[in-house]
Amino acid sequence: MVPGEALISYLPYTHSFEQMLFGFCIMQQLRIGFYSGDPTRIAEDCSILKPHFFPSVPRLYNKIYSKIKGTFEAATGCKKWLVNRGLGSKQAA
Repeated sequence: MVPGEALISYLPYTHSFEQMLFGFCIMQQLRIGFYSGDPTRIAEDCSILKPHFFPSVPRLYNKIYSKIKGTFEAATGCKKWLVNRGLGSKQAA
């Protein structure tokens, strides 16, 4: 990371990972952007801040994975075929 690059802060400050990131940013002279407070708007906040680094925790990745998996499972017809074809080619590689 280069001084002046940014990261987005959305974890509560009491989280040990967030405290470590905050200290790291200060030592590396990085910018810290704080999200709006609405978890459903994190993508919008990222588009405004344009962070170079998006630190996260496994719980968020699990939520994203579940949402994507649910969308794939709900697909029908041609979309379902494309999803299965794409996932099949990814697993074969």
